[in-house]
Amino acid sequence: MKALILETLDIRPLNVGLTDTFTISQGSVQEVQSLLVSLTLDNGMKGYGEITPFPELAGETKEVCIERFNEVSPELIGKSLNNIRALSHILEEALPGSPSVKCGIEISMLDALTRTLETPMWSYFGGLNEEILQTDITIPILSHERSLELADKWVKKGFRTLKIKVGSDHDKEINLISEINKKYPDIQFIIDANQAFEENQTLEFTRELLAKDCDIILLEQPLNRYDFIGMGRLKKLLNVPIAADESVFSRQDLQQVIKYNSADVVNLKIMKTGVFNALDICSTARSMGYELMIGGMVETRIAMGCSVAIAMGYAPIKYIDLDTPLLLSSDPVIGGYSYCGPDIMSWDTPGLGMEPLI
Repeated sequence: MKALILETLDIRPLNVGLTDTFTISQGSVQEVQSLLVSLTLDNGMKGYGEITPFPELAGETKEVCIERFNEVSPELIGKSLNNIRALSHILEEALPGSPSVKCGIEISMLDALTRTLETPMWSYFGGLNEEILQTDITIPILSHERSLELADKWVKKGFRTLKIKVGSDHDKEINLISEINKKYPDIQFIIDANQAFEENQTLEFTRELLAKDCDIILLEQPLNRYDFIGMGRLKKLLNVPIAADESVFSRQDLQQVIKYNSADVVNLKIMKTGVFNALDICSTARSMGYELMIGGMVETRIAMGCSVAIAMGYAPIKYIDLDTPLLLSSDPVIGGYSYCGPDIMSWDTPGLGMEPLI
């Protein structure tokens, strides 16, 4: 294949409103303040990526991401995408502590490469899963009334798994989930504390919901990300699968989860690791017998499209949490994958199949 030389690499703001403030136990997002990555090859082919920092979880800010991008992009100009993993290694060395910048550039490189190859990105990842993916839907920490309104809205649209963000008020959250469960007894719940609980709180909270016949299919990151031992104890005491999310920002973190048997499920998020690191984490976790979940930060369909491609192409992933574009007030791109209720519909155009509207 002809050398695919990277000629330009730029970013510009990608700000999109949310239908509701996205509040979790660790902080709030009023709007998506992403950065659109645009890459051009010497053959004229373009590729697009997305950088989405979430300061409360990953410690990155938009301003620092811009600085890091401007520092590293000159190192990539003139290099060939035929050696895409080598370019990923350059990013790994140059961007410690900036996984979302690494992720955004990697997405743009993969988009340009697969456009040149005239294949959808999911096919590049292996094309393993031909079934329609079904995502859950997230209800952030909001008022009781608004949370019930959203539950009604999403259930009527066909969603059968609600991911409930918790960690601000134990009693109110128990009441909310119980009320939703009474109204919709066939609904499944993923409970996501984003590190907000202590061990005893986790046990009390989960057991109380189970006593109320709530169908909890997953408990996500109940404890501090570094409390691998406590997560391991909870795994033994609760008859509910536990997912490690913030506990796995790197391959080294995954080794700690393995060492202390801290989870049943590993949550892949390309924005917290980078794309190729996520694939490596996926392979190791699978080899050690862990189930997989795939999710994202509060991203548009650009970054989420890459995660969809991984979920379609790379490995069997049990828990699909690729919903945040549904929480946005507008869509900044056209083309690519689409939603039909909880169903994620594939695409047959090259790359991500998307073009930005900005």
